[in-house]
Amino acid sequence: MENSRLARIIFNYVRRKGGVSFVEFENIFRENGFDYKGHKMILYPDAPNIVVWLGWNQAAVDIIMEVIGMGAGFTCTSPVIYYCDGGALNLPIARTTRGYKKELHWLPVVMNVEE
Repeated sequence: MENSRLARIIFNYVRRKGGVSFVEFENIFRENGFDYKGHKMILYPDAPNIVVWLGWNQAAVDIIMEVIGMGAGFTCTSPVIYYCDGGALNLPIARTTRGYKKELHWLPVVMNVEE
């Protein structure tokens, strides 16, 4: 499947549902036969050592960046959302985007579309 088509599928899903986690993105990737696994880490902008997700390849990251370019964006959420969706990162949870200079922390986020 063409990456731009998959980006459109994800964007429409986010627009319809809202509050979409990275676990849900992975489910969409699998449902569409897309190999997303890799060694890339997605970091929070301008926040050293704040990870929003990891374990993807560059093509998967590019798809999410394309979805962001379509008008979607991330907001912080509770890790409980991820636990309910069936996945989480094995990192300490960040409570803010500042002050984590020595070790990686996970900042749980979900994607929404501003209408």
